[in-house]
Amino acid sequence: MPIQNNTSAIVPVRLNLPLLIISLAIFAALLVWCGISIFTPSNDWHHGFNHPLEGLDHIVVMLMVGVWAAQMRGNGTWLLPLTFVGNMSIGGLAGVLSLAVPGAEAMILLSGMVMCVLVIRRIRFATWMNLLLVAFFAFFHGYAHGQEIPVSASFTSYAAGFVLATVLLHGTGILIFRLVILSMTSSAGSGLYAQQLDRATTPRAASLPGSPILLSHASPVILQELLITGREDSQLGIADSASQGNIGQEQLRFRPISRLGEVLETVPGLIATQHSGEGKANQFFLRGFNLDHGTDFLTLIDGVPINQLSHAHGQGWTDTNFLIPELIETLEYRKGSHYAEYGDFSSAGAANIRYFNALPNKYFQVYRR
Repeated sequence: MPIQNNTSAIVPVRLNLPLLIISLAIFAALLVWCGISIFTPSNDWHHGFNHPLEGLDHIVVMLMVGVWAAQMRGNGTWLLPLTFVGNMSIGGLAGVLSLAVPGAEAMILLSGMVMCVLVIRRIRFATWMNLLLVAFFAFFHGYAHGQEIPVSASFTSYAAGFVLATVLLHGTGILIFRLVILSMTSSAGSGLYAQQLDRATTPRAASLPGSPILLSHASPVILQELLITGREDSQLGIADSASQGNIGQEQLRFRPISRLGEVLETVPGLIATQHSGEGKANQFFLRGFNLDHGTDFLTLIDGVPINQLSHAHGQGWTDTNFLIPELIETLEYRKGSHYAEYGDFSSAGAANIRYFNALPNKYFQVYRR
């Protein structure tokens, strides 16, 4: 049957214009607000708001935390900024109380380098480790803010200012990352779409060796006919339940067998272990039963049971290593203990292996192993 595909091989990625306009509007509003705050007459809130914007080290770290949070995606996008702001407030309180924290400026400088490396190299740790790292550096940034609070200023108003400025810088970092990804995706999609149009308008290119062919301009693909054959024996009126059936030579002929006991694995759900050989029976498992070496599974050859009534290794010992799989015509199986015609050793099931009465080709083929 011919299969036609009318879809294009390349789907262009289009720019989400409304999202871009909204994002740019928010970014412009943040810049205007920051500018107004810097040049507005001083008060406690403005002092706190302006303080993070006056130091390049603070701005870089706040932006990098936002970009790193955007790279995390999921909960990390808001957990990292909130952790930074919360621990920065604690650090600010330590600075107001003039607690001795050695190396604060060095840690602020180190935080800028570390955050830049994490963003550029796209390094991620476990969530708790990311939060711990951000909280550690945030404490020193807050400590620096708290130490420079004017004596007459209200800590509440001052802290509200630098917390809001920090949140806006984090948001700006997240927004920058999203805009960069959006522009890169848009540019790549436009390039692919243009390449697709060029190929569509030049049909000669499709005839050149090695040239890619768009599915929308290719001829219908006609698959080769595949013939599947199977063996079908109707069990209607014969089988009493779905737990019985028979296996034929057609199914056995193409089945890889490394141990002759694996012939019984054609019974659905039966497993034969591999530790067997001449004079050593397999161990069998069926329906949750550990059948040992055949204790609970009756095996017959043309109606003759081969389970040994008494054996040093276990009662019901079933050694099937004398079987010749090529001579098996059918294997009839029954699973369960509901069949009156089977007696001893059939508490989990039974299998009756029947040999051919007459060979199809009237001759033997001898192979040497």
